[in-house]
Order: sequence, then C-alpha cells, then structure tokens
Amino acid sequence: MVVVVEGKSDKTFIESLLTSLNITFSDDNFIVMGNKSNLLNNKEKKYKTLKNSIESGKISSNILFILDADYLSSNMGYEHTQKAIENTREELGFKKFAKYFISCHPQSKEGYLESLILSTIDDEQNKCIKNVLECAEIEKKNDKDIFNKVYRYYYPNSAINLEHNNFKTLRNELKDLFKK
Repeated sequence: MVVVVEGKSDKTFIESLLTSLNITFSDDNFIVMGNKSNLLNNKEKKYKTLKNSIESGKISSNILFILDADYLSSNMGYEHTQKAIENTREELGFKKFAKYFISCHPQSKEGYLESLILSTIDDEQNKCIKNVLECAEIEKKNDKDIFNKVYRYYYPNSAINLEHNNFKTLRNELKDLFKK
C-alpha cells in the first residue's frame, strides 16, 4: 500500500494520523512528489518506479493519492483538482485500484490540508487567528503557511483533534488502504 502526497509536511501529518489509528507503516508506504504539479504529472519518474514495483509484485497496487484542492483564484479548486487527479489515475493505468482524497475546508471545498486541520479548531481560536491576520493587514489570508504559523504561535500547546468528524473520510480511506 502506498500513500502519494504533495509534500513532506503532508507526509508528516498523515504519519501522525496513522499513528493515532494504531496503523503500522514505514517510509516505503509513502511517495512524496514535491508539489501538486508533480503529483498530477503522469510522466513523473516516481510513477515509473511505482508502476514497475506494482508490476513486479514488490508492492501491492493499493494506492491513495492525497492532494490539496487549492483555490479557484489560482485556477484550481476542488472540481478542477478532482478532474486532474482522475485523469492522472487513468493515464497511469491506476483507475481501478487507486483512490484519492482532496484536502480542503469541508464547507468551502477550497484550501489545503492545513485548511482541513484548521477547520477542526475551536471557533474562538479560529476567529482570533483571522483577527490577527486582518489586524496585521496580511494580504494573503489564504496562505496556508501564514495561517498555520499564526495558529502554532498563539496556540503552541493545542493538539490537533484527529478524532474530529472533519477527518472521518480521510481516516476511513487510510484504514481501508492499510487493511488490505
């Protein structure tokens, strides 16, 4: 089983989620593509290696792609990302056995893994972070790194609630992937 993610921070978060679910994993269970463009590029070298490993029987063909929806303003968004990953799966010949999870804020269907994480925090904390960004006149309010750093700075001892209902689909996809 293989989890294909955009970046190292995505891998780190998925590892913490797997640990919370008491699922055993190793680095071999992950492919970090470096960015979304690489993840969606069926010509990427890492996919050739993955295909060879599946065809030779070295690894199972159970694959979960995890990628960000991003924003419509950046010419992406949930629907565009969904079409793009479905095309990539088909072009790779993985459509029958590979699933995907698109990370975003569950209500807006925009954003990143960080948006999903931040959707699980207390309303008061969320309001406070938005006020800080507004007060500081930070233009890029959708920037995942800025929002994440402000949250970590103001709430350093707040653990992410991995049991939150907003993580249910992702938890279930990972459980399903690793039980096979």
